[in-house]
Amino acid sequence: TFSVISDSVGIGKTYISINMASIYAMYGKKTVLIGMDLRKPRIYQEFGLSNKLGVSSYLSGKASINEVIQPSGKLPTLDIITAGPVPPNPAELIASDRCGEFFRELREIYDYIIIDTPPSRVVSDSLVMSTLADAMIFVIRKEHAKIAEINETLDEIAGTNIDIAGVVFTMNDEESHGKILNKGRGIRSN
Repeated sequence: TFSVISDSVGIGKTYISINMASIYAMYGKKTVLIGMDLRKPRIYQEFGLSNKLGVSSYLSGKASINEVIQPSGKLPTLDIITAGPVPPNPAELIASDRCGEFFRELREIYDYIIIDTPPSRVVSDSLVMSTLADAMIFVIRKEHAKIAEINETLDEIAGTNIDIAGVVFTMNDEESHGKILNKGRGIRSN
């Protein structure tokens, strides 16, 4: 289970989440991509899916796990769980015991779970969700990166038991686009 976070909007976090999930699915691994930004759902648009039922529906007890899972329509081993209707209490739902149950059920079904979270500097939900993951991928955009803000986010992460599996740098210039800094291994092209 990987939680993909960024410190602000427009960094490329959703793009990275979609690609990570797609790569695992292309290798035949049963994979689910979860849109956990309950305030500004987006994953459903990327796949042309319905957002009538999703994470918020399950967490509020209005739908079962099977009702919220949708095939991606792109790869046979890739499923999508959209955020669902915007609830009045997203932080409360994410911090609920039912959220832990949600991930326990998914771990029994899937080889890989990729969580697309809301930006960490906008809301604290992403750090709460990351505690449900095995590791975190931190996405930073070259043009927007501010060392002080990145350090604040890293300090928040350091106060948890969350492992950072890697940092993805997104960039605009074509030569540098898609480079990955992998903890302890330097930079390599993906």
